[in-house]
Amino acid sequence: MQFKTLRKRLGTALIAGTMVFGIPLACPITSFAQDTSENITIDDSVKRETGYITYKDTVVSTTRKNKVWVGYHPTTPNWAKASSYTLSKSSKFNISGSYTYEGITVNIGFSYTPSTSITIPANSSKYSRLGVRADYTFKKIKRQYYEDHVAFGKPSYRVVATRHAYYIEPVYR
Repeated sequence: MQFKTLRKRLGTALIAGTMVFGIPLACPITSFAQDTSENITIDDSVKRETGYITYKDTVVSTTRKNKVWVGYHPTTPNWAKASSYTLSKSSKFNISGSYTYEGITVNIGFSYTPSTSITIPANSSKYSRLGVRADYTFKKIKRQYYEDHVAFGKPSYRVVATRHAYYIEPVYR
């Protein structure tokens, strides 16, 4: 969560003064609050002297991609002529990977722990390694900031990747 920090400031106020000939007078006075440099922390909407700063996130595009290449499985760092690969139950695996969607690179790596031991057959006459692919939905999101309901600055863009399923299979050289 992002937090913005403001400082207490000295301010000027108008107060009603004495009455002259039945007409109330208003005169400016300055409040002399001591600046103790105390920080006030608030989030998302920031109250300024001129108004509020807010932002709006808008989904610009959404695409589902199936069997996106994530990377090689960490149990097979080298190419080998293997007849099968076995992944042990309860061993945690970290898969690293990235994907570029509409010009923005997003991390698609993930961790998983098999609930049972898995044996994956392979062709022993060819060099192979285990590869990881996954189904993802990619959303490109535009963030625009507003001050007093008026847009300011350039919008920023980010991509959110949602993984639906993953596949571990031999990759041959």
